[in-house]
Amino acid sequence: MSRKELFCGIEELRDLVKKRNLEEQKLSKYINPNKKIIKAIVLICIFIYPVIMTLNNEYKGITSVINFTINKSINEHNVIMGANMLLMVWTLIAVILLSYQVLKSVIFKDKIDNIRESINFIIDEINELNKLYEVPITYIKEGALEYFSTCLKEKRADNIRQCINYYIDETHVDNIIHATKG
Repeated sequence: MSRKELFCGIEELRDLVKKRNLEEQKLSKYINPNKKIIKAIVLICIFIYPVIMTLNNEYKGITSVINFTINKSINEHNVIMGANMLLMVWTLIAVILLSYQVLKSVIFKDKIDNIRESINFIIDEINELNKLYEVPITYIKEGALEYFSTCLKEKRADNIRQCINYYIDETHVDNIIHATKG
């Protein structure tokens, strides 16, 4: 196989790997709950609930702070009602947001199935190309394939074995450099 044919094949394989990675990113958005949102809701619950729950029958401290802050007299009954409303509204919002994050995979089942089919199709194409160009599975990743195509384009390598050797040497040197800097 000529260098040009190998270069075109590696480029095609790299494009398919990029496409697969994008599809996997889309899939993770629908399947995995957004951990940042869940953490934020839990943290807010941890900090808001104790404050609201301590607003039991003794509101003297809170009403005096509010009175001092806004310089007006506040009825304790209004503070109780406001605290209870805030607790109910916040609980409702937290339950809805948590439910949505957890049930995303059920809500978007059709999209998830379509993306999985697309990923499987792309993987089949990658496997077919890989049979032709015989790239080891450990090197079927975007960075390695990019490096292989660069080696072939710059005529540093004539076959996959040479590309792999150059890639291993380059990554080994990079690891040494990063270890000495770090």
